[in-house]
Amino acid sequence: MHQAVWQSRCGTRLTTGTPRSIVARMESMSETEAEISVQDLLALESRVEELINACAILRRENHQLRDKQQQLLVERATLLEQTQQARARVEGMIDRLKSLETGS
Repeated sequence: MHQAVWQSRCGTRLTTGTPRSIVARMESMSETEAEISVQDLLALESRVEELINACAILRRENHQLRDKQQQLLVERATLLEQTQQARARVEGMIDRLKSLETGS
């Protein structure tokens, strides 16, 4: 049994039944039914393309968001370090002021 398998740009494997079964079903349909089916297939094809494009956009956005998250984590670590250094300096100044008060 042959199966038509497409690899989308999103990495998803789409599998359909054998092409012969689709052709056989379409041959047994009336002309109007076949026309509707062709229209349905074209609409489906269009929708699948839209989903593939949306998936590609979401993958790019996801990658950008992960990069931004990493940048923010680095920035946060830097800010925490700077805050700790500033706190230590302020505490040192307070201790020096207290020692000056008690020494006078």
